[in-house]
Amino acid sequence: MVRIITGTVLQVGEGKRKPGDIADILAAKNRARSGPTAVPYGLTMCSVAYGPEWGLNWKPPYN
Repeated sequence: MVRIITGTVLQVGEGKRKPGDIADILAAKNRARSGPTAVPYGLTMCSVAYGPEWGLNWKPPYN
């Protein structure tokens, strides 16, 4: 999913899509409307943050 979103955001940066298209694509829940899948090279998850509304008492190991 991250690679699909990344590919779509890259298209926005290239001027092939408008920034507002992202919300429309996500709302449509239709993979065919999104951009290409980005290559996996260099994609690294560094941290995850959850807001207090999730009720979790978890903090990332580094921040």
